[in-house]
Amino acid sequence: MLDLADYDLDAEASRGAEMTIHDPKTGKPTDAKVGVIGQDSAQYRASLRRIRDAVAAAPEREPADEDAQAILARARSAAAAITHWSGIGFGGAALEFSTEAAVDLGVRRPWFADQVLAFTAVRGNFGRG
Repeated sequence: MLDLADYDLDAEASRGAEMTIHDPKTGKPTDAKVGVIGQDSAQYRASLRRIRDAVAAAPEREPADEDAQAILARARSAAAAITHWSGIGFGGAALEFSTEAAVDLGVRRPWFADQVLAFTAVRGNFGRG
């Protein structure tokens, strides 16, 4: 019998994990590290809710273009999972972490958001092994 009580995914996802960003062209690991929480975490859902509440407060600032909307939605979902980063820069300058910076980076470089979302979708990345 599969006892689902044995799978407390919220606790594991909330502990978080550190992921390595890979070069989008070569697939090789870089020195950039991103701390993330899993999508099963109540903390993730609260972060995503805060982002959505901010969006609801200013709907006129949302893009009209469907492609831009889709990219922005993915960037927001990824940003909700990110807790910190190191080794991330843009235009030659180090980029200090904030949720807003993470959304912006995910919009400018959708592959970055894709890597974060792919990592967080694998529940085993947050387990104890």
